[in-house]
Amino acid sequence: MFPKCFLLLFGALLLLLTTAFSLECTKYNVKTCQDCIESGPGCAWCKKRNFTKIGEPDSARCNTKQQLLEKGCDGNIIFPESFVHPVSSDQSNTKKQIYPEEVRLHLRPEQPAVFNVTFQRGEDYPIDLYYLMDLSFSMDDDLQIVKKLGGDLLKALQSITKRARIGFGAFVDKTVLPFVNTHPEKLQNPCPTKETKCQPPFAFRHVLSLTDDIQSFQEEVGKQHISGNLDAPEGGLDAMMQAAVCEKKIGWKNVTRLLVYTTDDGFHFAGDGKLGAILTPFDGQCHLEDNMYKKSNEYITFQVQITATSCVENQTLTLQPLGFTDFTTVRIHSRCNCECDEELPNKSDCNGQGNINCGICRCNAGYVGKNCNCKTGGKTSKELEKSCRKDNSSVICSGLGDCVCGQCICHTMADNQKHIYGSFCECDNINCELHDGKVCGGKGRGTCDCGKCKCDAKYDGTACQCLASTKKCRNQNGNVCSLRGQCQCNTCKCNGRYQPPFCEECPGCPSPCDRYISCVECRAFGTGPFEKNCSENCSNIIVENKIRPKSIECKEKDSENCWISYTMFQTDGEEQYSITFKPKRECPEPPNIAAIVGGTIAGVALIGLLLLLAWRLVAELIDRKEYQRFEKEKSKAKWNEADNPLFKSATTTVVNPRFNGQ
Repeated sequence: MFPKCFLLLFGALLLLLTTAFSLECTKYNVKTCQDCIESGPGCAWCKKRNFTKIGEPDSARCNTKQQLLEKGCDGNIIFPESFVHPVSSDQSNTKKQIYPEEVRLHLRPEQPAVFNVTFQRGEDYPIDLYYLMDLSFSMDDDLQIVKKLGGDLLKALQSITKRARIGFGAFVDKTVLPFVNTHPEKLQNPCPTKETKCQPPFAFRHVLSLTDDIQSFQEEVGKQHISGNLDAPEGGLDAMMQAAVCEKKIGWKNVTRLLVYTTDDGFHFAGDGKLGAILTPFDGQCHLEDNMYKKSNEYITFQVQITATSCVENQTLTLQPLGFTDFTTVRIHSRCNCECDEELPNKSDCNGQGNINCGICRCNAGYVGKNCNCKTGGKTSKELEKSCRKDNSSVICSGLGDCVCGQCICHTMADNQKHIYGSFCECDNINCELHDGKVCGGKGRGTCDCGKCKCDAKYDGTACQCLASTKKCRNQNGNVCSLRGQCQCNTCKCNGRYQPPFCEECPGCPSPCDRYISCVECRAFGTGPFEKNCSENCSNIIVENKIRPKSIECKEKDSENCWISYTMFQTDGEEQYSITFKPKRECPEPPNIAAIVGGTIAGVALIGLLLLLAWRLVAELIDRKEYQRFEKEKSKAKWNEADNPLFKSATTTVVNPRFNGQ
């Protein structure tokens, strides 16, 4: 049971994959072999002459290999595939660490090419190791171990390769608050107690350049003393950056570079320097390679897969491990062109006016067409194609035909009962609505014509799905859908907002009262804007004497500002109404001109009198205020009694000096 299920599942997956490739090949507008190759990784081209039927496009040559074989294209299939061609020598004859040295890839779009790259580390390949150590106070015990094992470290390295060098550097932290204590005493001895001697803090110190002298390394490491800082994170990243970019001072060579980073805590991140007013970031570049091979002379094989998403120009790329000078060169070539040998024409092929290439005709200048049987007569291909377009924005022959000599030759279909037709191949007899899984209900009900069903006399509907009867669509007057809709399948399909069953009611429609007040005025009283041409402008309005049920009651003002009371009833048809009206209009009484004039004059006089009284009242108030102020000032004044110096008495007294009183 299990093998059968497995085989069924495998067959289903294979069928889905084949169908997917087939759809991918036929969904593009393929005209040439190159178009076919670019349309999908599973597409193949049949170059067999006369492979296509009459009216069948050249795009039928593009399909999956299996589909083409089933259609009879044996031994004439073009299916370029991606392949790999290594061109370098055998690895045993070269001193390179990476193999192959060169690979040539011939890539077809969306079809991957896979090849292997083998790496073997060369014997005695040089190694530079830089030992970077944290000298904060918590690393005191670790420093003592490094001092004891310093020589052993270089010896272990030299057991891997004879050309090994080692260097040493140290770091603590940035020498500003809040990273270290900036008190002068603490800067000299940052240890927690004065009894312990520590060296001043520093960000990074290069102690020993890369060397192969074990004695020098032990001596320099032995001279190092512990230091200290305030916070837990250290300035390790700054030290690593300096060790990476200062190549000359460190002594780095173009060999394998190793950096051993030793600390017991984390490190500061980018932006932490702002706490110490350090705003400018480090401007160097870091190319840190911290991977380390544990085994020597071991082969490592990498599988490389490269896929071209489209046709690309010839180009070259390199695969190179970081820290090594050896690399593999990959030269990429595109496989988008079909390798078709040009065949010599005969009198029947290509009408003697072209050559056969990949199974299709390549016409000489002045000739076009599938068999080069159309002479252009000096017209360009665009001018010929213009007559095959329905409009400027449409596709040539609706994408379902070929433009031959300015006329559309529609494609034929595998089923002889299915046809594509029309001046621009815009019509067919298959794309119509279905009923019971059949187009237009099947034979005997209707036929499909250019996207619409043409039903036989006995059937109706968009898919000829029902009998042609209007019995349930006729109202009491015998009109179908009240002349406001169409009867489909014995049911009214009403226009606009009218409601079935007979399209008589329209709850959401606006009231017609204000729209037809001018017609009501001219029909009922012979006045208004349509007084002279009422029969022409109001032909849809008729006057009746009896009010019909469900009539609309209206009351509107006419052109003379009179109220007209009337009813409106919509008869069968669009915008057809019958009206009844009250013979007497409600007009307002004319105005009393004498009263209006007299009232206006009296009002003006009254307003003038009131303004005069108001002015006199204001003047009286101002005078009284001034008089009160005068009396107040008068009461405050204190006058002394004295003669007026300007007063001259009327009596004149003359004294005789000789008079002695006797």
